[in-house]
Amino acid sequence: MLALTTEDLLQRRFEWIVFQRGLAPTTVGARQWITHGHLSIGDHRVTRPGYLVPSAEEPMITYCPTSPLANEDHQVRVALRERLAARAAAPPPVAPSEPMENA
Repeated sequence: MLALTTEDLLQRRFEWIVFQRGLAPTTVGARQWITHGHLSIGDHRVTRPGYLVPSAEEPMITYCPTSPLANEDHQVRVALRERLAARAAAPPPVAPSEPMENA
């Protein structure tokens, strides 16, 4: 805890990790899915979006087996995979080469 910043702590929140791993379309969606019990860590369903996930538990994050989202063919998961694939295939944004003039 010596050199931790506020940002470091926020990046350990369950909702942020779920979003970053591509298990939810947005952070708001991750928060909703967590509170509705669709995600778990190992065998334990976690319903607190603010739960600080230890590094050792991060690989164990998955959809809860009893959730409809556990099915890979669920329409929401199919749409999420398509969205992530499109984002990965899109070229990175290009910064303007010259400063814009004020009109």
